[in-house]
Amino acid sequence: MNKKIKFLIFVILFIAVGSLYSQELYFCQEYRNGEEIGVSDVFTMDRGGGYLTVMFKSNYAIGERKVEITVTKIDGRYEELIDTMPFDVNPDWDYIFFDDIGFDRAGYYKVSLYKMNGSVIATGYVEIVNG
Repeated sequence: MNKKIKFLIFVILFIAVGSLYSQELYFCQEYRNGEEIGVSDVFTMDRGGGYLTVMFKSNYAIGERKVEITVTKIDGRYEELIDTMPFDVNPDWDYIFFDDIGFDRAGYYKVSLYKMNGSVIATGYVEIVNG
């Protein structure tokens, strides 16, 4: 088998395996009646800050009873931990919303979902701009 075909097979398998285990952390203005409202990665808030809903979606159950969300402000090469929030979840869930996650000022943020043992489940990035 020539190298191009082997490489193509490798790429296809890599993508297929990655999609089997895909998990996503993303943001919306709110989650109401089973609907994600205002999904984006850039949000406008008053100078005093505001709140977002963090969404987690996975192709498999989370397998945890307790998780933590961390909010970290990114400023160039520096990161500042803003908040850590614990949550109780059902191990069978593969779609979870975490509402009222606070952002107190404009900037770029990394939001991560962790197992209680410290391993990262998923990470998402969001920008907050002043309105």
